[in-house]
Amino acid sequence: MIKSLLTYRHTITYTGSLPLEKVERILSQHNHPEQPLKPTPPYKFLKIAGPPQNRVYLFDKEMAQSQVRIEFGDGEYNEANIPAVQLFNDYFAGGMSGIVFQELREARALAYSAYAVYSTGARRGEQNVMVGAIGCQADKTPEALDAFVDLFDNLPASAERFNETRESVISRYRTGKIGFREIVGAVRSWERLEVPIDPRQERFTKIQRLGLEQVVQFQKEHLRARPRLVSIVGDKKKFDLEPLRKNGAITELELKDIFVF
Repeated sequence: MIKSLLTYRHTITYTGSLPLEKVERILSQHNHPEQPLKPTPPYKFLKIAGPPQNRVYLFDKEMAQSQVRIEFGDGEYNEANIPAVQLFNDYFAGGMSGIVFQELREARALAYSAYAVYSTGARRGEQNVMVGAIGCQADKTPEALDAFVDLFDNLPASAERFNETRESVISRYRTGKIGFREIVGAVRSWERLEVPIDPRQERFTKIQRLGLEQVVQFQKEHLRARPRLVSIVGDKKKFDLEPLRKNGAITELELKDIFVF
């Protein structure tokens, strides 16, 4: 199967110190198809689960913690949104200083671990997806989920925290040089997105002009009150199911429903 891949049209990239003529000579010795190459099949986009209304999947497992995940799709890749996405991700879920970690773990002690990211498509036409996950004490599962959902719907606005976020993102642009081994991969990724080669300059300019109000507006348009898929793995004997129902109809899964092969 792997060998058959070379019967399709393909691109070979090289990074190194050899002269181009020598690289071409070496490749020609090992890559000489005996018949015309077949056209590559079209890329198959994965469809992100987008329930028409909130849904909760519950897998009952005897364990001390509950693992809670929230996710939903949000349209296709849009280059115009990238500056706001980068600021939002850093503000909302930028490691230990992000809203998610600070609110759920530090301020309310509702989670041992907390993570969230708005992940954009890797190529033009690919869907974006918002994902959040927390690990919490089992008996705090309903309370932790409610608090997490509230952050999705009502983003706390702090001018001081946002200014720190923006300066952090700007600093990464200024110091984030692409190494010579990563240049080809970066260019290929931009080609798949169908954006101008090296879009960082335009993104950098826009980020410097964006304010907290634009990040809050992004949250309102792309996160607030969106139908969500909630997945919970935990010991249901340790928490009340009734409060979870406000986040959608509960479907209890068995192991065979998850691992179907």
